[in-house]
Amino acid sequence: MPPPLQPDGDPSSEQGDLSPITEFSWRSIFIVTNLLRIMQKVVKRKPYRNLQLVQMKFTLLLRKHFKIPNETVVYYVLKIVKGQVPYSGRKWRQRINLLLPPHLMLLFVSFWGGGLTCLQKICGLSRLCT
Repeated sequence: MPPPLQPDGDPSSEQGDLSPITEFSWRSIFIVTNLLRIMQKVVKRKPYRNLQLVQMKFTLLLRKHFKIPNETVVYYVLKIVKGQVPYSGRKWRQRINLLLPPHLMLLFVSFWGGGLTCLQKICGLSRLCT
C-alpha cells in the first residue's frame, strides 16, 4: 500500500530510512536461480549471444541480482558475466574489478588470459598479488 499523502501532495516521511531486506521468499530465490541457470546455459560457449548481451547492457540488469545475499544466485550471475568479459571494453572491466572480491578478481583475470601483471596494471593492487 502506498504511503499516505500529506496535504501538500508529498508522501509522508514518517518511516525514515528503511533497513535492507534480509528475509526473502524461497520461491522467489528459486525462480531467480532457475532463470539465471537457464540463461547461463543458453549463452554458454556462444560468442554471438554473449556479444548481444553486452550490446544490450545486460549487466545492468544482473547487477540487481548480484546484490541478493544468496550464494547460488551470485554464482550464476558471475558465470554469465564471465562469459561477457571478452566482449567488453577496458573501462567496463575496470569497473567490474572494483565490484568483485579479491579471490574472484584473480579468477576473472586468469580467465582473460592475463597473469598477475595484468591484474596489477588493471587494478593497481600489487599488495594483493604478493
